[in-house]
Amino acid sequence: MSAKPTVLVTGATGAQGGAVVSELLKADKVAIRAITRNTTSPNAQALQTRGVQVVKADMFDGPSLTAALTGCDRAFLVTQFDGPKGTAGETESGNLFVDSARAAGVKHIVFSSVGNAESKTGVPHFESKRAVEEHLFASGIPSWTILRPVAFMDNLPPEGGIKRAMGLGVFGSLLGGKSLKLIAVQDIGWFAARALESPEQWKGKAITLVGDDLTVEQMKDAYAKVQGARPWSAWMPASVLGALMPKDVSLMFKFFRESGYNGDIPALRKMHPGLMTFEQWLRSKHSPSA
Repeated sequence: MSAKPTVLVTGATGAQGGAVVSELLKADKVAIRAITRNTTSPNAQALQTRGVQVVKADMFDGPSLTAALTGCDRAFLVTQFDGPKGTAGETESGNLFVDSARAAGVKHIVFSSVGNAESKTGVPHFESKRAVEEHLFASGIPSWTILRPVAFMDNLPPEGGIKRAMGLGVFGSLLGGKSLKLIAVQDIGWFAARALESPEQWKGKAITLVGDDLTVEQMKDAYAKVQGARPWSAWMPASVLGALMPKDVSLMFKFFRESGYNGDIPALRKMHPGLMTFEQWLRSKHSPSA
């Protein structure tokens, strides 16, 4: 039998990359390599105990990326806009990864971008991901898949407390009653893993990932169903919040109110019957004794 293809996963010690690793391990169709700046960290060592090869590399260091990617058939790329270089750094690191992958002979890249990146939203951290998409398209990499997740369910605290109350208050004020499309990070991992396992079936596809579409009041309904009590939220005037927030975040909420993400939930659920609603995600996180 031939050896399994090797997949390199970025962000494997974080949320999205970690979800990809977990989904790939379930199917056991590929060998997994992960990169980290510190191979002796507890998170890196935990990956190694699960059978993941962990190698040292830096997203801003081309030679280390090329070395890490050498021998890999496929790769999962996730970028960060909240690093020390901001959105410019996100594009820089993403483009460098693509160039390094081409130099190493990688045949397929799955890039986790953001919903509506192709729509000229004017949101800086959407535009920085779009720049990476465009670089990938022009790179000469033989095959690619673009996943465009919407807002993460995982950014809303599943259990009660001031953090959840503040979060719901912010969303309630700034969304102005409009619904917001949501996706569970676990489901991002599912789609990425399938694209990495079967690149020939996913080649050239760009898919918006969404599992639910809810107003803040409907989110509260879901909390009540799962936890038995409707959560409270802190009231905050939208004008004050808009003035205090970073420009990037303010522009993102403006996009949410005026346009919002697209996405076809029924079509996605045909592809992935286990695609979670917000209520199902809450149930997966809720401990009755909490």
